[in-house]
Amino acid sequence: MMRIITLTSLVAGSCAIAAALVHAGTRDQIILAGRTGSDSATLLIDGRRTSCVDDDVARTSTDRVSVDNLLAPQGCNADLSVFAIDNATQFIADVHWLDAEDETITVRMRSLINVPLAVWIVTNVSGTATDVNHDIDRAAELYNDMQCGFDISAGAIQTASSSVRSQFDPANCASVPALKQRVGFDPKRINTYYLTDVGARGRFCSADSVILIGELEADRESLAHELGHAFSLGHPNERPTIPGMTSKNLMWSGGSNRDAITTAQCFRTNVNKTSAVNARGFRMPTFVNTPLCGDRDKNRRCPPLAFDVVPK
Repeated sequence: MMRIITLTSLVAGSCAIAAALVHAGTRDQIILAGRTGSDSATLLIDGRRTSCVDDDVARTSTDRVSVDNLLAPQGCNADLSVFAIDNATQFIADVHWLDAEDETITVRMRSLINVPLAVWIVTNVSGTATDVNHDIDRAAELYNDMQCGFDISAGAIQTASSSVRSQFDPANCASVPALKQRVGFDPKRINTYYLTDVGARGRFCSADSVILIGELEADRESLAHELGHAFSLGHPNERPTIPGMTSKNLMWSGGSNRDAITTAQCFRTNVNKTSAVNARGFRMPTFVNTPLCGDRDKNRRCPPLAFDVVPK
């Protein structure tokens, strides 16, 4: 005899998960419904077995994975996160596992979250338009291949007049009000200004959610790095350096050939309310009951920043 239990939706406006309880077997099943692609998806599972379990890892290249039986939470955290290339990250808070064996949880997967940029060229450096396109492609590659679940795109790339460009050499975050007035600004996108010199490879001006890229110093990952700040991430090598992080991490200040984003960083970019994907409404519907995880937070809902599952 089968007893069906339907769990309450945990994503606003959608039916995020459902559970079916079958009295047979010794393990539980998680199904990834509507998943795109066949890479090895990463699942982070919080729950209770003989004791509380945090960040238990499961991998699957199919739409189904079998995990050790999970029990009713009884005070343990009971969250489920799913990361997969070509799919938006899914986060389900407070999964109501039961003590019985062979439960099946279905996670509804969705397409990548589009992060739209408005790009303004405010420099006379030759080849900047080509660099912009390469930088956007690189950012999209990193945030997808590292399983963060984002696609980075831009509309038409606008170029300021030569007379305006000369007014912003050099520039910094104090220049943003003038840039918005004299160059342009799109409130529905993350505005990114390519300038000759910003005193660094790039800057994220948090008061306006604006990115400045210094064309003379920037490398291929500078745009992706500054987007990381927009997604709520900081520098892991700010004193004290976070153990386990290396100069290959995208958010490492001053690093080169940065090509890594940890699973814990991807988690934060998706669940933090301060992340642009949530604060700017790029994810609709938004998650509910999400934690707020700073880079240095380590608790039952916030995996330590260096926590990573490889290969992606």
